Amino acid sequence: MRGPSRHLAGYAAFLQTIARVGASSESGVNASPTLITPRRRPVASFAVVVLAGALLSQLTVGAGAELALVWLPTSLVLVGLLTRGPSVLLPAVFGLLVFRLAQGSVDPAAFALEALALLAGPLAAAQLIRMWRQLPGRQSHVVQAQLMFLVLIFVQAPVSALLRALSLHVQGSLPLSFVGTAGLLTLVEAATALVFVRGILTWMPGEGSGFCPVAGSRDARTRLSLRDVVPYAAVVILGLAYVVAIYVGHSSLARLVMFPMFAVASASALWQSRRQAGSVMMFAFFGILALRAKIPPDMMDFYPQPLLLMLLLAGFGLLHLLSALTEERRAQQSRLRRMALSNEVSGLPNLRALGTFLAQLGQRGEAPGERLQLAEVATPDLARRADLVGRADVMRAEREIGRQLRLLFGEPLRLLVHIATGRFILVLTADLSDEDIIERLQGRFERHAFQVGEQSILLRCSVGVVPVPPGRHDTESLLTSLSIAQQQAAAMSRRYHRLSLDEDQLRVYREALAQVDKVRDLFARDQIMLYAQPIAPASMSADAALHFEVLARMLDDDGTVLTPDQFLPQVSRAGLQIDFDRRIIVKTLAYLASDQALLANLNLCAVNVCGPTVCDPGFVGFLEAALKRYGIDPRLLAIEITESETIADFEAALANVRALGACGVSVAVDDFGSGQATFQYIRRFSPGLLKIDGSFVRRYNDDPLDCEIVHSIVRLAQAIGARTVAEFVESEQLIESMRDIGVDFLQGWAIARPMPLGQIKAYCDHRRQAMRAGQGQGGRALLTAQSQPMSEVPSRAVQDA
Repeated sequence: MRGPSRHLAGYAAFLQTIARVGASSESGVNASPTLITPRRRPVASFAVVVLAGALLSQLTVGAGAELALVWLPTSLVLVGLLTRGPSVLLPAVFGLLVFRLAQGSVDPAAFALEALALLAGPLAAAQLIRMWRQLPGRQSHVVQAQLMFLVLIFVQAPVSALLRALSLHVQGSLPLSFVGTAGLLTLVEAATALVFVRGILTWMPGEGSGFCPVAGSRDARTRLSLRDVVPYAAVVILGLAYVVAIYVGHSSLARLVMFPMFAVASASALWQSRRQAGSVMMFAFFGILALRAKIPPDMMDFYPQPLLLMLLLAGFGLLHLLSALTEERRAQQSRLRRMALSNEVSGLPNLRALGTFLAQLGQRGEAPGERLQLAEVATPDLARRADLVGRADVMRAEREIGRQLRLLFGEPLRLLVHIATGRFILVLTADLSDEDIIERLQGRFERHAFQVGEQSILLRCSVGVVPVPPGRHDTESLLTSLSIAQQQAAAMSRRYHRLSLDEDQLRVYREALAQVDKVRDLFARDQIMLYAQPIAPASMSADAALHFEVLARMLDDDGTVLTPDQFLPQVSRAGLQIDFDRRIIVKTLAYLASDQALLANLNLCAVNVCGPTVCDPGFVGFLEAALKRYGIDPRLLAIEITESETIADFEAALANVRALGACGVSVAVDDFGSGQATFQYIRRFSPGLLKIDGSFVRRYNDDPLDCEIVHSIVRLAQAIGARTVAEFVESEQLIESMRDIGVDFLQGWAIARPMPLGQIKAYCDHRRQAMRAGQGQGGRALLTAQSQPMSEVPSRAVQDA
């Protein structure tokens, strides 16, 4: 054993810890670490603990019994070794010495054996528990409880009991044979340790200092409630009933009253905190033993000491394992709850946690004068980089973002929520102004370099803010408003937008989302109709070949035909652009293959595609396969690229355009002049057709600037050898103007309105006949034919409709 000066550090903090730990240990893992750190205390502190345990054990000697039914000092020493280390050994021996001196003279040899019994069993048990604690992997509560159960029953109890029996043998005061005394003392030690080691550990900080998972308390409550008092009151009532039964001579009733204390302890283990369960077990144990000491001599045959000890050992052993099972279930529930309420990448709270927070806030009400606001912070740079670096790098970066946001906002930050890659929601107190939020985020946050992979980068952020109205904690409405605010912030140069919870805006936003779902459903059910609009040569020849553009419509459930402006934005929001374009192409080719008369007269059929489709690496292969499947000559098909929608990947688009030209498909640029990449398109795509945007054509005769733009486009097309199509030609005057400046083709209501694809051939045939009949009238006959009602179109067209 080391010298006394080496042992005086922290040995007696145990007693003071039990006295002080009440409120602090309730917080479990948040308990102050100083409570389990060795400190220098007087030798008398732990010595008094052992002395009190010895005296308490002496009080439990049964009437006429030679051995104590409980021996606390060894259990106290084991708890001290686990929580305070070997510094408790010297004061433990000193306390035992004081106890024996108070009883009379002390036999040195017998005392040495008793002191060894006090120390050897706990030392062996503590060493085994520490070894198991260091094993790799996290063992369940049940397994650890079983290990402690085995150590207490088969290591500490027999070692201590054997040495104590040797001490009694040296003194010549064995009450029974050596084997009988050792066996009885083993039962005493085992029953005592099983109850008190666990029970005392529940009053230690945290998880019983990490040595016993079924010990330690996580309850945050610091005030007693009725539920806390009931188990103790039940034990007291049972004890009083036992005493009354003894004194009135009802021994059978007394026996029935004693053992319901186990039921009380069991209920406490199931429904109370671990500290509560351990305390009730100790209280019930003392009650049973103290009442046992008051049994009259004529009733001793009903309560033989070994039988009572075995019953106590079995009962509290079952309670020990029951408590472990209960705690395992609670731990799993807690673990699942933490997983359900945290983001798997950063470990921060998620949207479900935010909903729980707001719901609890609504139930308990806001503190007086406290108002909250939600701020969504989006860092698109990180979301883009997530595709370039590993998952582990992104996780580290997002955890660092969480730490930085906590540091920047401090006390005003009530909750930090991680909702997606690079997106966070901050629950802030309302006393933070817009200037405060902007200064902390765009002033300081954006100057902090974050490590992403091997690079340190600066992250730009956009911020949408929504105040939480008093008494209004509807999570869905708040998140919807926050989403609108963030979208608006991302589109603003300031990158910040505050939005009040407005019912009209929410209604419009939700209607837009509902419309997206509606269009997605219509697309899934193939509620798509093909329309066509003829494209006529500017010469207005009656012998011109058939040329038209395919237009898409959707049929609503009520029979309403939806125009492109009513569903194309929703197609884009739903991410169906590529699928939608492919569906239109397949339906168009299928119809052409089914109408041989139309196909025989067809010169060119144009189909619109969007930017994502042009960039799609699989588009050309898809188109070639579709043309082959339906037997359509590629030279009859033209792909119109919508220039008003920016193409994201020019290299991929250029490769597809060249492949289309190689297989014979014509390429046209639609809405030319309206986009941001006009000359880039011309320089790189070399299209065969330029369709002049109708907004310029419509005002050609009224606006000199639009007139000059149209002239410039025509001259540009002539320079590169491309033909031109004027859109939105809506009058005879525009027909004449476009013809005069050299436009090649015309498209618009003055030529023909969009019609179902099945009517296009009959309509154009009818127009040619009308033009031949009125050749002397020029373009006016064309307009007259256009104004002819559809009822006068030949029956073939009506049937196709």
